[in-house]
Amino acid sequence: MIHSQPYRIYQILCLGFILCFCQQHSFAQSKQSLRYEIDAKRGNLAYTAREALTSGREFKRIDPSYYVGWMFEGCYKFEHAADYLGYKYAAEQLEKAIQLMDKDFQQQIRSRTSDVLTFIQQMKYHRDWDYTAYALMQCYSNMEEPDKVWSHLQRCKKADLQDELYLDTYCYLAWTVHRNRFYTSKKYYFLKDNIIENEKYANKLLDSMSLKIKRDAKLNSTIFTADYEAEKMPAVWHYKSILYSYQLNMESGAYYYEKLKNTRYFPANNYATFCAIQGKFREAEQYYDIAKEDDPGDKRMKESYYYLSIINKYKGDPKKGIQELKALIKANGSTPGYGWYNAALARDFIYDAQLNIAKRYAQRAEDFKEIHIGTTLGQSHYDFTISLIQLMIKMKEIDALKFENKNWWYSPSALGRIAQLTLEKYGMQFLIINQFAANPERDRVIYKVFSTESTVSFDEVWHLIDGFSVNFFWKNLKKKSVPKKGLMFEDTFAIMWPDFI
Repeated sequence: MIHSQPYRIYQILCLGFILCFCQQHSFAQSKQSLRYEIDAKRGNLAYTAREALTSGREFKRIDPSYYVGWMFEGCYKFEHAADYLGYKYAAEQLEKAIQLMDKDFQQQIRSRTSDVLTFIQQMKYHRDWDYTAYALMQCYSNMEEPDKVWSHLQRCKKADLQDELYLDTYCYLAWTVHRNRFYTSKKYYFLKDNIIENEKYANKLLDSMSLKIKRDAKLNSTIFTADYEAEKMPAVWHYKSILYSYQLNMESGAYYYEKLKNTRYFPANNYATFCAIQGKFREAEQYYDIAKEDDPGDKRMKESYYYLSIINKYKGDPKKGIQELKALIKANGSTPGYGWYNAALARDFIYDAQLNIAKRYAQRAEDFKEIHIGTTLGQSHYDFTISLIQLMIKMKEIDALKFENKNWWYSPSALGRIAQLTLEKYGMQFLIINQFAANPERDRVIYKVFSTESTVSFDEVWHLIDGFSVNFFWKNLKKKSVPKKGLMFEDTFAIMWPDFI
C-alpha cells in the first residue's frame, strides 16, 4: 500500500505518453495522407500553368505546412508580375515555399547520386527547388535588391543540386556582381572595391560554374546523357561573352560568341551590340532584327528595339524606328521596357525634326517607373539617357528659333524666348554634368566612342560637353585613339569631329 500512489502516477504518465505518441502518429499519418492527396491532384501541373494560382490556393487550404501550395501560387504571381509590387507579392509566397522545402526535405534536395532509381525518387524535390529558387532570385533581382539575391544564392550553393535546369547558381552570382560592378563593398558587402576587381571576381565565379558542371557531369552522364558537360557549358560561355565585350576584349568576346553560334543559346541581341561597338553597323542591324523575334520568356525590355533607334539614326532613317516603336508600345502597353521605348521614340522624333512630339515622349519616359529585367542597364543609365535626350531637345529648340527668326537679335519675343531656353539648358547641363561626374563608369562607357553599356550615341554625348573646356576631353581621347597609318592624331581628330578644332 505504501507504493500504490507513486505506482498509479507512473501508470498515468505512461498512459499519457502512449496517448500522446498515438495522437502524434495519427496526426503524422493524417498529414501524410493530405500530402498524398495534394501530390495526386498536382499530377503534371506545370509551374507556369494557368491553373497554378487556383491549384496553389487549394493546396494551401488542404495543408498549409506543405510547400507545394506556396510554390504554385508564388510561381503564378512571378510569371504574371510586371512591377515592383507584383514581384514583392510573388516573393512572399516563394520565400515561404523555400523555407518549408528546406525544413522538411533538405536531405532529399541535397542528395547527390549516380544511381538512376535513387535520383528518380528525389527528382521531384530537385526540380521544385530548382524552379522555385530561380523564381525567387529573379523576384529579388527585379526588385533591385542585390543583397537578397546574393544571400539567396548562397543558400542555393549549399543545396548544390546535381542538375540545375534554371538556377545556374554561379552564373547568377557572376551576373549579380557584374550588374552592380560600379558599386563597392561599402554599398553591397559581396562586392570588391572597384570595377576592375568586381569584373575579375565575376570571371572567377564563372570559372567555378565550369568546375561545378564538370563535377556534376560525373554523376549525370549516367543518368541523362554522355554529353552532359557539353550541353551545360554554353551557359558559362554566354556570361563570359558579356564580360569580355564589356571589357572591350574583342578577341575573347569573339571567341565565345563563335562557340555560342553553334548552340541554341546564341544571344542575337548581345552579339548585335558586340558588332555595333566595333562599328559593324550593317551586321549589328541584321542581328538586332533577328533578336526582335526572340521570346525571352518574361516581360523584360527588348533591347534590340531601343538600340535600333540609334542604328536608324546613323542610317538617316528615323521614320522606320518611329513606326516599329509605336507598334511595340501599342502591343505591350506599360510593361517593363515602356520607358526605354519612349526614350527611343523621343530620339527618333528629334532626328525627324518633330521636337514637340519628341518632348511628349521624353516626358512619358521620365514619368514612367521603369523596371530593369534581365539587363545590365539600370536606373542610373535610364536617368542619364532621359536627361541627355531632354537636353538635346532644349538645344534643338534654341537652334530652331534662331533658324526661324533670322533677325532674332532684334525681336524682343524671340530674344526673350531664346534667353529663357538658354537658362533652362544651362540648368539641365549643370545637373547632368554633376550626375556624369559621379558615374564611376564614365571612363569606360561615356568617354569611349562605343561601349556595350552605353545607351547614347557619341554625337549625343557631344551635346553634353558642348560649351565646356575641351582640354580634358582632348587629352582623354588622344590617349585612347589609334590614328590611321600616315595620319597624325590631330588629322584623325579633325576628320572625325571638324567642329572640335
